[in-house]
Amino acid sequence: MLTADLVRARKKGGELILSKLTPKLRERALELAEEYIGLFLHAEGERERELREAIDGVPVGARERKLALGLIKLLFDRAEFGGPTDLDPPTLRREIFEASAAARLSDEGFDREAILDAFAAKYETTPERIEDALFGDLKEEQRLLRFDRIGPESLLREYELASAQAVLLRAESIEVRAEAKSQTAFRQLFRKLKFHRLLHRIERAPYGYRIFIDGPLSLFQSSTRYGLRLALILPALRQMDRFELIARVRWGSERERLVFTLEEEREVSPREDGAPVLPEEVTELYEAMKKREGRFGVELSDEIFDIPGVGVLLPDLRFNDRDTGEVVYFEAMGYWSREAVFKRIDFVESGFDQKILFAVPERLRVSEDVLPDSRPAALLVYKSKLMPRRVEAALEALLAFSES
Repeated sequence: MLTADLVRARKKGGELILSKLTPKLRERALELAEEYIGLFLHAEGERERELREAIDGVPVGARERKLALGLIKLLFDRAEFGGPTDLDPPTLRREIFEASAAARLSDEGFDREAILDAFAAKYETTPERIEDALFGDLKEEQRLLRFDRIGPESLLREYELASAQAVLLRAESIEVRAEAKSQTAFRQLFRKLKFHRLLHRIERAPYGYRIFIDGPLSLFQSSTRYGLRLALILPALRQMDRFELIARVRWGSERERLVFTLEEEREVSPREDGAPVLPEEVTELYEAMKKREGRFGVELSDEIFDIPGVGVLLPDLRFNDRDTGEVVYFEAMGYWSREAVFKRIDFVESGFDQKILFAVPERLRVSEDVLPDSRPAALLVYKSKLMPRRVEAALEALLAFSES
């Protein structure tokens, strides 16, 4: 992913606009990409320092500099460097430096090869590996172990995506207007919002759905991890038939407030496949409940419930009472805010008539009694993990209360 200083962008009024590649610059970008990729492909086993020296040898014009640095950054992200793992560089350095100092004071004098041979024998390895390990903990001295191969055109597409992602890392808030003919595409998008633990709200719209997402700079304490998760939602949006993203960002050293807009339209709709993604704690509960032979069966929920003017609800799981066939939906709110929990309560109070169990972490300080008795819904407060027995007990209590 690119850093903000590598993004080619300009300000126009109150807008932040990514600088598009002109046909001439795009052609030059492909040339640079091909040359850089070639250097990586032929650098296996070389030190990072040596690879960077080779890259610096590629002529780059002043106007191409930021573009070139962006391509290089993405290629290094695809590379893995390392050194010998069975030798401890700081210990080895200390021992060799001490031996070298002693040799210089001896009658025999300093003999570099002899010292390397002696330590190779001590550690039962070769002098070459001793030399490699000597500064193996220094980044520039580590050797290229693996490189995830990519073509020039693909690298350029990745560069354009990474530029937009870098802008989103500076977002305070985001609004997405998403269109798709397939409800499956929407379900996958909504699940990915949950999977990446993004604070969001969904509303139905004539063209599809509007999604409001909190940006990393809107949090009480700016979170780099949250920002990276937010950036990962952009590839999921590209599975829509069409989307428009409007982000309010803080940009530059002065953190100026600007508006960033991104619009894309697909010519071909994506295939309706792919396993649903769920937050880790929900996946663990789902797998555990599938193994139990109790009162409730469980399956992934694919329903999207919409109450006009209130919002959209996408449950995680669907529990079935094996005796009566009754259905209870389940939604975990492990990463949500306290405010979001009360919006779910508003959703229930606004006429949602399906039985549903919400699971809320203890840290949000929400009581299990906040839901009205008149609605077929319940709230389960949990500490750190969703325990199957507690979930089963809450499901049984909800059904018993609904019948009374």
